[in-house]
Amino acid sequence: MIKTVQTQGSAEWHAFRNKGIGSSDIAAIVGLSPWKNIYEVWLEKTGRQEELPPTAPMLRGIELEPIARKAYIELTGNPVIQGVMQSKDFDFFIASLDGINLEGDLIVEIKCPTSKKTLQLAAMGQIEDHYKCQVQWQLMVSGAKKCHFFVWHEDTTAMIEVLPDLYFQQSLIDAALKFWDLVVDDIEPEKTEDKYIEINDASFIEASNAWKGDLIEMKVWQEREKLSKERMLACTDGGNCKGNGIKISLVETETIDWKAICKAYNITDEMIKPFKKEKKVYQRPLLIKEKK
Repeated sequence: MIKTVQTQGSAEWHAFRNKGIGSSDIAAIVGLSPWKNIYEVWLEKTGRQEELPPTAPMLRGIELEPIARKAYIELTGNPVIQGVMQSKDFDFFIASLDGINLEGDLIVEIKCPTSKKTLQLAAMGQIEDHYKCQVQWQLMVSGAKKCHFFVWHEDTTAMIEVLPDLYFQQSLIDAALKFWDLVVDDIEPEKTEDKYIEINDASFIEASNAWKGDLIEMKVWQEREKLSKERMLACTDGGNCKGNGIKISLVETETIDWKAICKAYNITDEMIKPFKKEKKVYQRPLLIKEKK
């Protein structure tokens, strides 16, 4: 089922994402995400995990995505708009698309990374494993025939055309269905060797309390920044303007009834050999909220 276009980062967008498994979740569910694991996704979907503030790279991506999408349209001549979709087979399979054309057979995944690693790999025709999961999930949910993986970095871009990999998609579907059963039944995913060790060291408690305090301050700052931005924009005429060292650009979005153009596609089975690389291991803290 097709949903209308929504603004990334909005309350409506977050509410939609929380209703199912999105393309940003699937890599963690299959163990390929460098940012989170299946247990953390389960905490989020069951309401136990408080949503952390967006990181600097995430904020950068949200800010630059309209610019990158415009660059993609100018480069390819393909008019695309944002959209969110639900799978016609499983309504809890969802995808937030950076771009999709009116015919529904082409989607675009946009990356605006802070480093040039993703750009350099894309220039060589390679996509990192976690992004491969994301793209194949979006192709599966949307039913599109191809995806343009578009990397934008200042004045440099790279693009890869990705076709559906039905075998890989099926592995994602199988993992997602098993995971959603755990969410519905409120059963924790299996943990390897009880990986979480309780720490009661005084130094750890002191440092972790400081970190939690910093998170609270960050949320307060972000809310303050949001309010001050709204006050500033209220002083303009709603168009492009600049002043006091600030440039304000008008960004236009469109809404479309995707259900009217939704249809099934016969997708050619293409095998894409995944690009394997060494996994990185690091620690990532998160706040745990006990379910009431």
